[in-house]
Amino acid sequence: MSRVMTPRSVGNTDGLDPDSCENVLIDSCYIDTGDDGISIKEFTYIVSRNWCIGSATFCGIYDILFEDSTIGDPYTVTSPWAIKFKSHLYYPGPMENITIRCIVMGKIGPTPWMYPNQPGSVLLLGLSYGNGPPSKGRSGKPILKNVTFEDITAMSAGVAGKIQGVPEDCLQGLTLRNISVLDGEANWRCNHIDLSTLTISNVYPPVSCSGECTTCKSSTSTSTSNTTLVDGNLTATRSG
Repeated sequence: MSRVMTPRSVGNTDGLDPDSCENVLIDSCYIDTGDDGISIKEFTYIVSRNWCIGSATFCGIYDILFEDSTIGDPYTVTSPWAIKFKSHLYYPGPMENITIRCIVMGKIGPTPWMYPNQPGSVLLLGLSYGNGPPSKGRSGKPILKNVTFEDITAMSAGVAGKIQGVPEDCLQGLTLRNISVLDGEANWRCNHIDLSTLTISNVYPPVSCSGECTTCKSSTSTSTSNTTLVDGNLTATRSG
C-alpha cells in the first residue's frame, strides 16, 4: 500500500499526477493532500482503485476506470470537491471513455485552505478552464464524451454536480446512474449537454439538464429513465 501525505493547507500539492502515459494501474493507495489526490493528464488506459482529470488534456485522455474508492471523511469536511474534470478552452484535447463507479464520499464542502467561499461539489465537469487565446498552431474545441458515473454515495455537499459543456461543443454520452447525496442543500447545474445521448437513472437530488449548443440541439429522443423533457430541459427524478 502506498501513502502520499502533503499539507492540506498548501495548494498545488497533488498526490499523484500521471502524465503522458499508457496502461497504468493505481491500486490500494492512501492519499491525503491539499489539492488533487490524483490528477490525470494526457493518458490512455488507466485503472485506479482503493482523484481531477486535466487540465492538461492536450494530447487526449482515454479509457479511464476509477472504482472502489473512498473519498473524504464522513464526519469532517476535508475537500471542496470530490471528482473534477477540467479542460483548457484554448488548449483543448479530448477526454473520452471514462467510467467512475462504486465510490463512497464523506462530507464535501468549503475548507479554510481552498475555495472557502464556494459550496462543495461532488462532481465538477468543465470545459472552459483557463483564459487567453490559443498559441500558434493550436485549434479545436474541448471534447468530453462517453463519461459514466454510477453507484456513488456522498454524505453531504453544497452542490451535487456542476456539469457544463461549452456552447460550441455539447458534452456527449453522459450517464448518471444510482447517485445519492444524502444530506445538505445539494442541487445540480447541468448545461450544454447532448440530451439525445444522456442517460439518467435513480439519481437524488433530481437532475435537470439543458442542451443549448451550436453543434447539438435539445431532443425529445432520449435514452433516460424516470425523466421528463420540458421546454428543452431534461429533468430526472429518483425511482422508488
